[in-house]
Amino acid sequence: MTSGQDKACHTSVINALSVLLVLGFFLPGLQGKILPNDTEKKELEPIFETHKQTEEPDGIGWSEWGDWSVCSRTCDGGVTSQLRRCVRKSGCKGEAVRFRICNMQPCFEHNDFRLTQCSAFNNVPYRGRLYEWLPFYDPEDVCALTCQAKDFKFVAKLASAVKDGTRCREGSLDMCVDKKCMKVGCDLELGSDKKIDECGVCGGDGSTCRQPDYVWEETHLSPCSVTCGG
Repeated sequence: MTSGQDKACHTSVINALSVLLVLGFFLPGLQGKILPNDTEKKELEPIFETHKQTEEPDGIGWSEWGDWSVCSRTCDGGVTSQLRRCVRKSGCKGEAVRFRICNMQPCFEHNDFRLTQCSAFNNVPYRGRLYEWLPFYDPEDVCALTCQAKDFKFVAKLASAVKDGTRCREGSLDMCVDKKCMKVGCDLELGSDKKIDECGVCGGDGSTCRQPDYVWEETHLSPCSVTCGG
């Protein structure tokens, strides 16, 4: 190749580079970008769509529910329970025991269930002597069997828990079940928040009754009952 040809080839290369630079300046979308090795790999990795697994319904892996237990009380509201067993090695979702209220009919004679449980310890020595025990409602642990010694100003926790069906508070429907106080609604269901509304409807919103409307009219005053002295 002659020197003239070399010069012409060199000029062509320079012109080509100039064109590419101009195009890169006015058309930035054509510019390349060098990515780091790790970023380049991430860009090339395939993306797979993941689907959220649906929650497993309660009941899978459990045996059938057993028979209901004997009610904890014969009247005035007790608790009965029902058990089931998990038969799957990987475990089961849900509870193994459930409860419901039973024998809500009133007792023929007033019977303080908590008092009965405290009285059962009257013949059990406490710190070397016997006491007559009365029920005591501990606001910090309402479902513990806490009793007060009669004629003495001290209380003692005689059992870690009262029997199922014992009222959490005096005059309340709420019951102690498995060492926990559970709400009882007006529908007599455990865990229910239903209350009787102003219309007397359990779980109502007060829309089924209305206040009576009165129409007032003015009448003449009656004669005074006495003529003097007020």
